[in-house]
Amino acid sequence: MDTPESKICPPRWKGYGDQCYILLLDKRAWFDARADCQMLGGDLSSPNNQQQQDFVYSLLQYGDGHDAWIGFNDLKDESLFEWSSDKQVMYTNWDVFQPQHISSSSDCVLISSQTGGWKDDVCDRQRQYVCQMDQASSDQPTRQPAIMGCEQVSYLYC
Repeated sequence: MDTPESKICPPRWKGYGDQCYILLLDKRAWFDARADCQMLGGDLSSPNNQQQQDFVYSLLQYGDGHDAWIGFNDLKDESLFEWSSDKQVMYTNWDVFQPQHISSSSDCVLISSQTGGWKDDVCDRQRQYVCQMDQASSDQPTRQPAIMGCEQVSYLYC
């Protein structure tokens, strides 16, 4: 009998919907952050609806309290923002008075750890960042075995 295929995320990544996410605390410029995400098999995060936005914002609450890079940018065409992953833009979450375009090099977008809103900024700034990838198919069980006498609480066991 065939077992149903399950979807999983790599260790330390958090699954939401059919995507995997990870907040990386190492500070990188936007281009270096993107290269790191690609090296891990994904890209900078591209929250494309309110639920994904809320999930990505929730990841920041476990970080160092700083803003984080996401994949939104207007590098190709000033004021025409797009996802680094080439996904179609279906959603935005600009913070108040954003985008500002303080300088012509404010081409990359961060998610604010304070408000969850998006802000454009200079791509060379060093920030933590959120990577995203599709969940991978697996024929392995998706649940870890329970410890006798303990109940599973979220991602942790007692």
